[in-house]
Amino acid sequence: MAKLGRLRLHVLPCDVGVHSLQQSLLTLMSFTDSAPVAYVEGFQTGNLMDDPRLVASSRTACDLALGDALSHQESVARVRVAAEEREHGQRQAERHRHVHAHGLVQVQLQRRGPGRVP
Repeated sequence: MAKLGRLRLHVLPCDVGVHSLQQSLLTLMSFTDSAPVAYVEGFQTGNLMDDPRLVASSRTACDLALGDALSHQESVARVRVAAEEREHGQRQAERHRHVHAHGLVQVQLQRRGPGRVP
């Protein structure tokens, strides 16, 4: 979706450190016929804020986080690399499990050889 331009993706790297949006999900909403609102969601809770001071504070927190975030293009590239690494890691783990299982089969066959107790 990000590659198609349907959304703007901005990754905030872990090495940026602690920021105010780290423990929640913030959605800023603007409307043509009413005042802007902010919706903050956390574990088992959600809060719709329409107080202009809270909405402004939420917008500032979002702007500060975006200032430290990677650009859209860098973020898409970072997510692509992470997905490829995960896929490669899963394939490596599957190969390792296969080799490990194959090794166990070989050990079992060696123990069943002539003169050995099955």
